[in-house]
Formats: sequence, C-alpha cells, structure tokens
Amino acid sequence: MRKRFNNLSGVGILSIVFFFAGSCIISCDKKDDNNPDSIVFSDLFAENDTVFIGDTTMVTAVATGEELAYIWSASKGDIDGYGNKVKYLAPPCQPGDFTISCMVKDKSDNEKTKSITINVKLP
Repeated sequence: MRKRFNNLSGVGILSIVFFFAGSCIISCDKKDDNNPDSIVFSDLFAENDTVFIGDTTMVTAVATGEELAYIWSASKGDIDGYGNKVKYLAPPCQPGDFTISCMVKDKSDNEKTKSITINVKLP
C-alpha cells in the first residue's frame, strides 16, 4: 500500500514542476507591447539638402506613436538639438555627401530608422 502512495505523490510532484516551469516560460517570454507597427515614421527631410562647408540646415523627423524618443547621428558634421527637429552643422573643411540618420523609439522599445543625404560643397 505504501508503494502505491509513493507513485501517486511522485506524479503529483512532477505535475507541479511542469505547471510552474510552464508558467515561468510564459511570463518570462511574453512581450505584449512590442509591435513595430506602433510607430509610423512618415518622413525625414532637411530644409536644404545642399549646403556649403561650415553651414547649417534644419532636419525634421515626422513620426507618430506613444512617448517617442529621437536618436540622431551624422556620418560627418554635428547634430545640435534634440527631439524631432535638429540643426545639422556641416563639417568646416570637408565637402562630400554625408548621411543624417534618425532612429525613433517608443515606450516599448519599438524602433524605426530613416536616413537622408546632405551634399556639402565648397563655397
């Protein structure tokens, strides 16, 4: 009789282990807020797409979503400002085509990126 009781309790313990393991996996991997379509990044444009060395132009990102953050970068030159509109400062001594990129992230870490090219010329 005792042997039969041990087998039943072993099955019960095994069932509990699988129940908790399954619960942990479901709760750890669940990401309901991640939806790359939650951001609509409709446009990225510069006031002037051709400037002279050392000049500036305003660059604007047009995006919609919840609690957006804008992360800007330039292949050469500098970015001044934050938010959806910044000033691009062309390099002082180097002409060429340079890329300005903007990554938009929302509160759930979804992200979209767009880039444009600014032509920097000698005066």
